Amino acid sequence: MANVVQLASRMLNATERGMQLPERAGVLAASTSVGRSFSRGLLPRATADQAIITGVSVTLNYALTALAQSLIESAAFKVTGARPTDRTERIAHRNVVLVGNVAAMGAGVLAQRVLAQRKDERITRAWGRTSSWRIAVGGLSGSILVGLDAAFDRLSGEGGRDWWRQVPVALPVGGALAAYEYRALRKAMERAGVETDASGLSLKESSSVSTGRALLVGTGVTAGMFVLAEGERLFADGVGAVVQALSPRAELIAKPMGHLAASGLLAGAGYAGLQKVFHKAEHGGDAVEAAYRTPPTSEFVSGGPRSSVSWQDVGREGRRFVNMALTPAEITEVMDEPAMAPIRVFVGLESNDTTSGRADLAMRELEALGAFERQLIVFMSPTGTGYLNYVTAEALEYLTRGDVACVAMQYSLRPSPLSLGRVGIGIDQNNAFLHALKWRLHAIPEDRRPRLAIFGESLGAQTSLDVFQEEGALGFSRVGLERGLFLGTPANTKWRQRWLSEPSVWDPHGEVVEVDSYEEYLALPEEARQRARFFLLTHHNDPMPKFWFPLAVQAPDWLGPREGREPGVPPEVAWRPYTTFLITLIDVKNAMNVIPGKFVAKGHDYRKDLARFASLAYDLPLDDARMERMERALRQRELAWAQRRLLADQSAEAEAKVREQLAKWGVPEERVPALLSSGLAVESDEYAAT
Repeated sequence: MANVVQLASRMLNATERGMQLPERAGVLAASTSVGRSFSRGLLPRATADQAIITGVSVTLNYALTALAQSLIESAAFKVTGARPTDRTERIAHRNVVLVGNVAAMGAGVLAQRVLAQRKDERITRAWGRTSSWRIAVGGLSGSILVGLDAAFDRLSGEGGRDWWRQVPVALPVGGALAAYEYRALRKAMERAGVETDASGLSLKESSSVSTGRALLVGTGVTAGMFVLAEGERLFADGVGAVVQALSPRAELIAKPMGHLAASGLLAGAGYAGLQKVFHKAEHGGDAVEAAYRTPPTSEFVSGGPRSSVSWQDVGREGRRFVNMALTPAEITEVMDEPAMAPIRVFVGLESNDTTSGRADLAMRELEALGAFERQLIVFMSPTGTGYLNYVTAEALEYLTRGDVACVAMQYSLRPSPLSLGRVGIGIDQNNAFLHALKWRLHAIPEDRRPRLAIFGESLGAQTSLDVFQEEGALGFSRVGLERGLFLGTPANTKWRQRWLSEPSVWDPHGEVVEVDSYEEYLALPEEARQRARFFLLTHHNDPMPKFWFPLAVQAPDWLGPREGREPGVPPEVAWRPYTTFLITLIDVKNAMNVIPGKFVAKGHDYRKDLARFASLAYDLPLDDARMERMERALRQRELAWAQRRLLADQSAEAEAKVREQLAKWGVPEERVPALLSSGLAVESDEYAAT
């Protein structure tokens, strides 16, 4: 039996052979973190998503714990004076390391208590508290390993049982702790009333990751972590050797410097990868889609016959927006009333080099297309790519029978999560435009002056609301805004943060309401509904209004006491540094998994309630029968446009392949268009002559 145990120990020990205490402590902390990485989020996630969460979580835990333990061990070497060479020196050194780890753990716990979280605390305090937690985890991991090493050393004694010293510790102990955390997680879900099926974490309303897949993901990530750990160790050893060769006195800090350099290398690789993502995203945001290759023929949209905006400069989302404007016939068919052609103005990021230039171009475009003769002008701030919610624009056109002008200006070509650095540009641009629009409207007699309203979704809500971050709701009146609707407002929106903190100060007249649904709005007191003119539509399970970088080091309000949490926020989930941030980040990625024509109210998808909220927010009442017809038309139209884009893209791809093959066959380029349009083959004798 002893031989079997000895053989198994030697096989498992291969994973730890060559690792020193900092790397082993990193492995222990990292493998322990696997269990809690399976905590529920706001939305369902797939196995690949879970692999990302678990992989990044264990990598962070490994790197930070190895660095902390390396510093502790270097301090121990400074006390003992040299690296141990015999049993007596090894025991003395181990005792010093154990004391150092216990001291680090105690200091970390004490600092956490001193820096306990406060309301509206500075982020530096949160970083200090989380760093203290990391020190405590590093000290605990080191204490466990050193203590077990001492126990096995005593068991080996002088009787020749040296195989005890070969028993692996980090991975088995970490795996056991991870299993315990995983089981505790399931028990917490059961106590919270969450239904689990036979596969454990395969929850109908939370995650599609089953226990079997969870174990597979955990095993794969752990294996990858060991490969990373070995590479990081070799790199740190190499850097440490170079540092020590250059300066022998730096022996004690050489290894920590190696770990620090390895962390910097990983960060640099991540930054380089992010830059590639940025470049690819911007190229996609400016791409010309097959369905929108030709400029619109309407005289009431940008890029059309009367427009001064270049069709080539409006970008992919701008081409979609102006091409999808409703026609008078389409409006009349649904509303059963005469209609006019609605106006859509879109100024692309490349339409002008400056924010003031784009604002001026938008003003001139409104003038040229006749927007100041309409009953309603709606300023729409787009998301990062320039996307504007088609359902909102079309609902406005139906509700006004076309008597509306929608205007938007692009400030980025990247998706919203990659456009956070462009928010300031969007705010400055919106501010310049709204001030110019205010003075132009004041020049129109009041009885003929169009009403002015505002719309923003996601990052567009932030870039429109934060124009007024120092004024609150009073800023809306200053620029002449009468009504507004904002969807999925991001957590970092300063205006919303201040309004939530002190609503009576930032909205003294009670004109702003935030609700999850139309039903929740109807449940408000009558007085609140009568005063409401600006609406924040925010789903309880939308991660965008909850996700921001401080989430990595600071517990958010929405994960407060379980009895007071919003519907959709898992009651059993506790905030964990880094892990909660990663889970919510994946939720952000999954928040807009939509099916064309199928409107739901979930995550960051607000299409289901948009028709009614457009009617409510912009004071455009509509009877139930026509509201039902309009909602049905909106769904059908979205599906039709999605099909048109899909067919056009696939046809373009097929045409490109045909052209490539004909070129290989030697068919002259000038004959290809005729062949593609006719579908006829080249006569065999003509082909031979060619």
